[in-house]
Amino acid sequence: MTNMRKKDKLPKLQTAEEALRRAEAALQDRPLEFRMWGGSKGQDQRVWNHLIYYLNADLPADTAAYLRLLQILNELTCMDPTLVFMLKECGRGDDDGIRLWELSEHQASNFVSLAGRYQPDLKNLILWLCKPKSHPELRERGLRFLDKGAHGESWKVDYDVDPITDDESPFDEDKEPPEVYFVKQTKYASIVVPICKFIFGYVDGLAKGLPIRVCKRLGCGKFFMPQRTGRKIYCSDDCRVLDHQNDKSKDEKADDAYVRRLKQLTAGRLRRKLNLPKVENRLKEIESRRPQMKETIGDLRAS
Repeated sequence: MTNMRKKDKLPKLQTAEEALRRAEAALQDRPLEFRMWGGSKGQDQRVWNHLIYYLNADLPADTAAYLRLLQILNELTCMDPTLVFMLKECGRGDDDGIRLWELSEHQASNFVSLAGRYQPDLKNLILWLCKPKSHPELRERGLRFLDKGAHGESWKVDYDVDPITDDESPFDEDKEPPEVYFVKQTKYASIVVPICKFIFGYVDGLAKGLPIRVCKRLGCGKFFMPQRTGRKIYCSDDCRVLDHQNDKSKDEKADDAYVRRLKQLTAGRLRRKLNLPKVENRLKEIESRRPQMKETIGDLRAS
């Protein structure tokens, strides 16, 4: 019995391992757009869009989610080539870390591992921030995660590098300041530090709140960003239809299914059906019971 169970689980393990290998390969061979940042204009919206994709993704199967997470970090750090994300969580030494602009094979593997590790914590944090009254059980854990992440930055001035004497960035001190006065070496304790700092800016003090929402349909739970605040409550039309379907009575669901089956018929078969007295009587019953269906049924008769 034990051997059979192991054999049953083996294909799933192989599938997960293959997905991880694909993710690591995607990070190393990432397209040009995932090797740069888009500038300050529209940056917040780009970050939220990428973050929503990452949070909703099915990891490790969705390899695009790892690229989205990488792009979030590119955006929030302006692709700083000196910045290092430490790897203590992976059991590495104090000086071992990831630089975004050069992901070696083992660094890509570490990045994939950390992306999977932090996704649940970020999802719980965002869920609590979106619905704090509905999920009080997530408050303390979410705040501790946010607090630790937002304080996970350290830096020091590099005294050996003097940008003032850099011939590639000349300037006239009587007319303008230098592009930079000094260079600093920045380290983040984990890959979620810039994300936590970004989120913190939205909820600290007199909070402006997050621009994202949680889908209203029970059992979905996906995050989305409405174009207009407060207008959209479902992540997709499918969820909206399903949720409204759940609110309907048994007879209303049967009516919808009946009309839907008629709409799926070819034009010839539909005409023959509509000529049947029992079909016409059923449609009249639906119209009398649910006046809002008259337009849909009228379109059926006219087709």
